[in-house]
Amino acid sequence: LSAYARQPGGGADGVSKLLPKLARSVSLRQSGAGRWQSTQENLFCMKALTDYSREMEPSAPDLRLEVSIGGDPIGSAALKGLGGEPAELSRPLRASDAGAVEDLAIKAQGSGRFYYSARVAYAPKEPRMSPVNAGIEVSREYSVKRGKEWTILATPLELAQGELVKVDLFVRLPGPRNFVVIDDPLPGGLEAVNRDFRTTSAVDQAEGEFVGSGSSLWHSRSDWVEFGARFWGFYHKELRHGSARFFSEFLPAGNYHLSYVAQAIAAGDFVAMPTQASEMYDPDVFGSGAGARMSIAEAR
Repeated sequence: LSAYARQPGGGADGVSKLLPKLARSVSLRQSGAGRWQSTQENLFCMKALTDYSREMEPSAPDLRLEVSIGGDPIGSAALKGLGGEPAELSRPLRASDAGAVEDLAIKAQGSGRFYYSARVAYAPKEPRMSPVNAGIEVSREYSVKRGKEWTILATPLELAQGELVKVDLFVRLPGPRNFVVIDDPLPGGLEAVNRDFRTTSAVDQAEGEFVGSGSSLWHSRSDWVEFGARFWGFYHKELRHGSARFFSEFLPAGNYHLSYVAQAIAAGDFVAMPTQASEMYDPDVFGSGAGARMSIAEAR
């Protein structure tokens, strides 16, 4: 895209006509957060779009846009100058939208070029219950200690308020991977026990050393590599309000075990979203665990 934009007249005949479509395609590759999938893509895509703008957009836009869906107006926007903020228009999904086919119409008045993208954002009512393996296999176990025994929770997951939960993550790689991140979302009723805080219970800290119950995947192999056990492995952990994350710069092929402790702090019905694993600079290599439903009963 950059090379062709630098050609006299915007590129070779035929190719120059494709440049706006190429620029639009690059722009549409952004996620909903306004960025591309990796820092490397951010660098190259921004450079390409900057070169394109210098060659193909000699005049600043001065436009007013009217937008409608199925003939119903959803709003208007004014675009003036090259440094302005993008305009965003939206409307909520309706029950009548299911299965419907509607035209998106944009009427422009003024001068200059504009680009747009259309997205549909939604959240599924049910979590995905089946895992996905696209180069990384990841599994998750929830265990709870009742009495002196640890028991792996079966679905649907049932807990009592105040109980400690041990979360075990098992990552299996058929080949070496670079810059791997594991993101395990926390259900709304759980809170991670951060053992780095001085206010954390020493008893809760000790529970994190347990390797799992007798039926755990841990006992299916003898070559699990623990967090921080060797130079090339998972070396950084973040326990956040909404998730637990583990990072590694390089992972040889093998089997890896990660764990942390959480506590059931709120009663109610919650969704345990699937664990996500991916290469930061090659998002096509990823894995996803299975989701589950979690019920936390009020403390007696």
